[in-house]
Amino acid sequence: MRWLVLLLTLSLTACQIGKFEGPQSGGPSKPPSNQAPGTTNPPDKGPVKVSHAVQLYWSRPLTRVNNDPMPETEIGGYEIRYRKLPNGPFQSITLPAGQVQYGLTTVDAADLYEFSVAVFDQDGIYSDFMLATSN
Repeated sequence: MRWLVLLLTLSLTACQIGKFEGPQSGGPSKPPSNQAPGTTNPPDKGPVKVSHAVQLYWSRPLTRVNNDPMPETEIGGYEIRYRKLPNGPFQSITLPAGQVQYGLTTVDAADLYEFSVAVFDQDGIYSDFMLATSN
């Protein structure tokens, strides 16, 4: 089966938590100048976690590998495979036929991963996995 378009859009989301440290002398602590009097900071919860959002987009195939038409009704669905480079184990996600985009979150920067998508028909016959490219 032939793919028309396979795009990968990367975006990064993160948050930061500030920590207020009181004076070293052991005296009463003062809030930082941007903190309202009488308020306290939340307790430190350790390192800030950063998530990396990945959005995959593709177009449904119009023809099979042999150039026979592939009506939308013959598509069984799509499978996304991804792994951390260079040799991490593949993880798979199966999607229904009408879904031509998918978002997921990775632990490390998205460019440290490999993403690919294949289509399969109602009989379970798969196309080759097509490697995603960055948009």
